[in-house]
Amino acid sequence: MGSADWLVVASLCLVSLVVGLIFTRRAEKQGASGYFTGNRSLPWWAIGLSNTATYQSGNGAFVMLVLVFGLSGNWLWWASWIIWMPLVAIIWARMWRRMQIVTTAELITLRYGRKSAIFGGLIGVVFTDVMQFFILFIGNLIFFFLAVPRHGGWQAIAERARRVRPESLQQFPPTVLIPVMTVAMLVVQGLFFAGSPTAGEGMTAQRFMGAKNERQALGGQLFNSFLALSLRTVPLIGLGVVTLSLFWTEDLVRQVGSLPAGFKLLRDPAYAWGELINFSRLPKGFVGVLVAAEAAAFMSTLSALINWGSSFVINDFCRPLKPQASPKSQILVSRLTTLFLFIIAALVAVFYVKGMVSWFLFINSVMVIFILPLSWLRFFWWRFNVWGELAATILGLPLSILFWFILGFQDRPFWQSTGFLFLLSFFLLTAVTLLTPPESEETLLRFYESCRPPGLWKRIRARASTAAEAEPSLGHLVLDDALGIACCLGLVVLTNSLFAGSWALFASGALGFGGFGYWLIKRVLITRENKR
Repeated sequence: MGSADWLVVASLCLVSLVVGLIFTRRAEKQGASGYFTGNRSLPWWAIGLSNTATYQSGNGAFVMLVLVFGLSGNWLWWASWIIWMPLVAIIWARMWRRMQIVTTAELITLRYGRKSAIFGGLIGVVFTDVMQFFILFIGNLIFFFLAVPRHGGWQAIAERARRVRPESLQQFPPTVLIPVMTVAMLVVQGLFFAGSPTAGEGMTAQRFMGAKNERQALGGQLFNSFLALSLRTVPLIGLGVVTLSLFWTEDLVRQVGSLPAGFKLLRDPAYAWGELINFSRLPKGFVGVLVAAEAAAFMSTLSALINWGSSFVINDFCRPLKPQASPKSQILVSRLTTLFLFIIAALVAVFYVKGMVSWFLFINSVMVIFILPLSWLRFFWWRFNVWGELAATILGLPLSILFWFILGFQDRPFWQSTGFLFLLSFFLLTAVTLLTPPESEETLLRFYESCRPPGLWKRIRARASTAAEAEPSLGHLVLDDALGIACCLGLVVLTNSLFAGSWALFASGALGFGGFGYWLIKRVLITRENKR
């Protein structure tokens, strides 16, 4: 990188800092609750853009997946995301907004009736995320359009990829590297991912808590689905296909026995995005834009995670210990917490994160699979209690580390570790719940009236005195969810088809996305609003 590139990086980072500081001054006047929920004033578009930017922790992961697995590698995350994202919009977003809480620990107190024990707050995080999303997307889009002609044009790139790896532009699994059982397990995961800490809970739910109202929360998640599943990935998938025509990994060389002529050996596929920058002879200054885009992706995820973590420390630990503390002192503690969490996260990343493909699968699936049943049982079954919650929380991470790293399941088919942990979780959580006393009727009634969850709440629902409008029936919600999944499926099909050159599939995907999407929006946003 030259001096012009470093100047661009510094300028864009400075702009991000200024935006955060501007909103810091506003957040300081709102106290801890307003600091962590944005004073519940977020519009749908800010929720969608911010959540999408938060998911984009780096450009290299998407490029890496395409290089290693081909176009079908996108289904290693699409298979679950096209299910959980619409479920979050239709079911969870409104419940989180209704509860008027700040953290998951408050949810636990509300649900079970027991004590559960960022520099700019949520508003600063959200609007910095919005700016960083555009830096990220526009930077990589320009990179794609610059890289394609520098490597012979799109037709030549696709032909080179097909010639040396005929399966690389296959759009759907199963493939040799992605067996059908892996896809099946990812679909099951998607059904339960919606309420988990890494999807519909945690930092995502924090945006819903900060929404102006339930309708804005729902609309924000639908917008987020479109951005996260397709729009943000378009330039990165395209760049991944470019890397297919230029690089081979060591695993491929071992399988085939030699490196094809004209291809460069890439020892770690995680470096594919960076190596493509070096290989593409980009204009001076533009490399700085791309580095700033990568920094923006990192900062948007980090700021959201740390703001969320800080909210636990302030709202659920410090405030009960010192309830009379001033808002200014609470904000100071939150900033010190932010710094501490950042240092710990950096140390873990430097010393423990090795082998990005394995870590990608562990972080996105294996690490959370044990707690996924919790996300449904907590909301949809009145009998589930705090002991089941504790069993999931305490056992989840140690068991996932045991299976993946110590017992060596990372070297076995992916579905074996995730499937076993998922079934074990369901058995243990149900057994622990049934062997321990239920929560009190008063606690269950208070929780139900707060968020009005669907599912197995008949005996509690009969006692509820909420004056809110009638909730959609279970059948109504199932149809809405099916429409959302069909819409998202059409969206990702048209996205992959764009790069595979399958125009019939592209048209089918576009029709599915448009038709089912319009039907869904009409049902959940237009018709339902008119009935109020």
